Amino acid sequence: MMQIEDILEENNEGIEHISHGRFAAAKNTFRSAIEKLQEFYQQQKRCKDPSQYRFIIVEPREIPNSADQEPQSKTHYIYRNALLALVDPNTSEEEGPKDLDCGGLTAILVFNLSIVYHCSKENDESKSDYEKIIRMYKKAWDALQKDSRTRTKDRSYHDTVSLGILNNMGALFHDLAKYRQAQHCFKALKSIVSSKSAGVQALNADVRNGIILNVLFLDEPTAAIAA
Repeated sequence: MMQIEDILEENNEGIEHISHGRFAAAKNTFRSAIEKLQEFYQQQKRCKDPSQYRFIIVEPREIPNSADQEPQSKTHYIYRNALLALVDPNTSEEEGPKDLDCGGLTAILVFNLSIVYHCSKENDESKSDYEKIIRMYKKAWDALQKDSRTRTKDRSYHDTVSLGILNNMGALFHDLAKYRQAQHCFKALKSIVSSKSAGVQALNADVRNGIILNVLFLDEPTAAIAA
């Protein structure tokens, strides 16, 4: 019987691929993990004694730039961290184990797949795939909203995923000259950053400063149009 650890292991294998620039292999691995998660979820529905799990630890892993190319965008910061996911072995007896809510893990897997597509297209002159990437980020966002656990106890986990989704969607909308949508994303991003939550405080200085610069620079669509 499939276990949640098997899916987490495949997610983390995908991160290993992208850390070495193997984007095609990473895409296939994340797609496979998403399919297995859906299968696991259906398996849990049919099982009289479903598996339980402890809370998931999320650890960002930076995706390096290509050795011979710099990203095309010079106007905004792109969040370039895939999300490693591990079962937390230190959950107390009062906290867990818990019934599986697949929303949060779905959000992680779809976000990682989205960021692979985003980074692999970052140096392309054409923006033809941007709408597809935005739709993928939106799917990750929708999945995250369905995970009640991330909106309560694991607030830092929720913010870690939200920051990456909102930042990158806002940047893509701006590149497509969809300034109203970009403003919407960056206003939501500004709200999270201003909260000074544990997830925000956990960001390293370069990531935090890059996100803050995006909020300051892209918050007003009229300024971008005028430029």
